Amino acid sequence: MKKQKILDEQKREQLQNNKIISQSSQIVEKYETFREILSTKSQNEESKKNQLFKQTKNLDYDSEKFLRQIFKLGDHIKSGGEADIFKNQNNDSIAYRIIKLNGDDDLRKQEKELLRIQELQEQNILNIDSSHLIEDKANHTRYIINSMQKCQMSLYDEISKNKVFNLRETLKFISTAFHLLIVLRQKYIYHSDIKPGNILKIDDNNYKLSDFGASQQVDFIDPFCDYQMHTDGYKPQDREKNLPFYHDIYSFGKTIQKLLMQLGNCSEKISDCLKEFIKEEICKDDENSINVDCFELPIKFINKIMKFTNDGVIDVFLEEYLKQIEQYLVIKKENKSRQQLAESVKFNQNQGSDNQKLYFMQKKKI
Repeated sequence: MKKQKILDEQKREQLQNNKIISQSSQIVEKYETFREILSTKSQNEESKKNQLFKQTKNLDYDSEKFLRQIFKLGDHIKSGGEADIFKNQNNDSIAYRIIKLNGDDDLRKQEKELLRIQELQEQNILNIDSSHLIEDKANHTRYIINSMQKCQMSLYDEISKNKVFNLRETLKFISTAFHLLIVLRQKYIYHSDIKPGNILKIDDNNYKLSDFGASQQVDFIDPFCDYQMHTDGYKPQDREKNLPFYHDIYSFGKTIQKLLMQLGNCSEKISDCLKEFIKEEICKDDENSINVDCFELPIKFINKIMKFTNDGVIDVFLEEYLKQIEQYLVIKKENKSRQQLAESVKFNQNQGSDNQKLYFMQKKKI
């Protein structure tokens, strides 16, 4: 009897435990379902916001109708700042950037942007193929229409979609950023709005810097003056003495940090090294930051990753990077030699007789 009683009690306990486990499982399942619902709802809301942002146009209906009579405008891609981006109806590789001008000040601003882009003519800067000033005389309205290469997406789009950046593309992006900073510095151009949204992806391996609408020419005489930055989170602290060159360096640094936060398939040591380098060398933003020299950043970057040459990705990257430098030096040397030779030919043509000129040109033919 006692034995039977013990067995009955054990059965009751087991049934009770099974009931508790079943209830717990249901609670967990409900919790997971509820979390999925919240996640889906959040994603849908974000998608709606992005869709609304893309659909909102700066151009009014009449302006768009007028311009469609002149240009082969396709679908509206997105709006950014004061501009609207449209596809080309017949050519998927071309996009139109349209700005409705509010007066002569707007026109001068657009002219300055065009001049700076023409002055740069750099492979990692989004160039404008052609630019048109269109006037609607009936409505006293003017427009600037820029024809340019259509891009896949912006770096901001990739980051927002939680893309995992591999080590190879991250290293290439960092080296390209440093190269662009040097180009801007050489031309004394201050971009003032470097951020993921203004860095456009051309293909799987290349990005281009765009939107020079807020750019400024730095004054040689008084470089320590007020320069406006346009996006919070990508601008350093305001100080009494600030060089705009550091502003652009800092903005690129903050952009690189966004990539490093989503760096995957990489050893922790390499990841930590890159994060520390960007933080200390570029984004420290202290009183000494004004002394950061963009010309020194590439060699500092290479020195940092040289200790990881046992990593296959870094080894290949360094080999490709050094080849690019060698090619650049050879091209520069050839250009210099050709220029000197051309000047020499010109000098001898001016000084010598006709026979001497002919002989010299034959002997020194380029």
